[in-house]
Amino acid sequence: MVFQGSKTKYCKEIIPILQKYYDSGNYKGFIDAMCGGCNVIDKIKSDNKIAYDIDAGLIDLYHRIQQPEYDFPETITRDMWNSCKDTPSNNPPWLVALVAYFTSYSARGFNGGFAMNGKRDFYTERLNNFKKQIPLLQDIHFETKDLYDLDCEGYMIYIDPPYKDTKPYDSAEHFDHYKFWKKVRELSKNNLVIVSEQNAPDDFNKIWSRNTSRNCFGSELYEATENLFIWNEGQED
Repeated sequence: MVFQGSKTKYCKEIIPILQKYYDSGNYKGFIDAMCGGCNVIDKIKSDNKIAYDIDAGLIDLYHRIQQPEYDFPETITRDMWNSCKDTPSNNPPWLVALVAYFTSYSARGFNGGFAMNGKRDFYTERLNNFKKQIPLLQDIHFETKDLYDLDCEGYMIYIDPPYKDTKPYDSAEHFDHYKFWKKVRELSKNNLVIVSEQNAPDDFNKIWSRNTSRNCFGSELYEATENLFIWNEGQED
């Protein structure tokens, strides 16, 4: 699924690294704790794949495509957008998520604005992209869960949080990065936790890095670094 912060362009490098770590340990399963567009977990080989996200509408959309029969709107109108944005409780949660992420600029949700005003049909493009991904999502257990409610041991956990100093999508407007890294340390005591981010506190080791460019602040590109981090089990800040 097209999603802000998606790791699709890095998967050829990231997936082999994650898979090697997973295969080298006797883990109960693979957890994507902030699954978003599921562009990483859909490529991981595991008999027990679990995807969590705080966005209940997004999880409802994933549950929908695991049913024997389902359909999608042929198009999204401005009236549908306004209804899902202004009165979400009047619409199915899966439809709210579909409208938010499939018809907004940069797939940023309603914060991204309605992207169906020009010649490009973002909705059809993203829906077709999603339909190709659907077969890869059938063996994943989806559940609405806040990262801070996650309490487990013996798992490999991948986390792709909202990046610090980037333009947020709807569910990430007030993301507390200090609280996030504190939770990662807590989970790392009984699990293997790997985090995607641009930067991390000093007690985290970088296991992979790639220079890249982004345009999260509009059309202007800026240089950034995509990294994978693991806690060093050292001192806490």
